[in-house]
Amino acid sequence: MTIIDRLLQFIEIQNISINKFAQKIEVSNAYFAKQKKNNANIGSQIIEKIVREYKDLNLEWLITGEGQMIKNNEPIIENKSQTDCYLLIEKIKSLEKELLLKNEQIDSHRDHIETLKKQLTDCNNDKKFLQTSVFTQKNIKV
Repeated sequence: MTIIDRLLQFIEIQNISINKFAQKIEVSNAYFAKQKKNNANIGSQIIEKIVREYKDLNLEWLITGEGQMIKNNEPIIENKSQTDCYLLIEKIKSLEKELLLKNEQIDSHRDHIETLKKQLTDCNNDKKFLQTSVFTQKNIKV
């Protein structure tokens, strides 16, 4: 995993957009996408801005991938990383929020489908009525 990959993971865990992150450290919105696409490194000036803005980000983790993503002043209990647990909790919250939104969209689509089905039934009933009406009996096409 590269520095860019770890940084994108950190951004996701922070539950902010890449654009918001870029604005906060004063780089262009496309900077990280360009670096990722070109498999390029992040300059030391950018890393400095990131660390100054996000004081809880563990610089060692960002650069080497070793240690915990989030600085933690409390001791780790029973070799379980509290940061890992925090990350899992945050990911669960994010997925639950996404699931809720998707369920709302599904419900909305179901309602819309039912409305369209009713309109289709009404159209079919109107067509049957017109086909049996006086107009069709007089060879008037409807």
